[in-house]
Amino acid sequence: MCSILGRMASEVRLAIPPGHGQLRLWGRRGEDWYALVEWLAQTHDYRLHGGDHRGAMFCTGWVIAEHVARLEGQDYSDVPRIELHPDPQHWPTRLRAGVTTTSSDHYFGLLDGGPIAPPAGVRWLVGHGSLYDGPLAGHGLGPEPTARTPTTRRSGATPPGPGTCR
Repeated sequence: MCSILGRMASEVRLAIPPGHGQLRLWGRRGEDWYALVEWLAQTHDYRLHGGDHRGAMFCTGWVIAEHVARLEGQDYSDVPRIELHPDPQHWPTRLRAGVTTTSSDHYFGLLDGGPIAPPAGVRWLVGHGSLYDGPLAGHGLGPEPTARTPTTRRSGATPPGPGTCR
């Protein structure tokens, strides 16, 4: 695994859990594009501070581009693009400048649309853990959509250009 430190990110809507996140990076493997997203989860962590700690966990995971939708008013012009290793185990795991990964952070790998289970010893406090959970809290879907419905991206398509993230 590798870690890339980088830039500020813009919020995106996801058609799969966690429902939204900060877009950190576009990556291409072969003809397919993926987005590295990050979200903040409220947790009850039994691994820390004597076994009972409420706190926050930075979570990251990769989402296939067809599940990513832009939000009005967000600027996507600085989102970096990279070629991904053929093996997802070698894909970047984080993109927060000046932040060291801690035991309370978690990388989920490639998100498949199913429920996001917390790491062993951790319990989500709200829905799937997002601090932004709205009316669908508890269903792993995040807030009500605020962006246009994502459209299916054909294999081989590139991610949208600056300011047109889907």
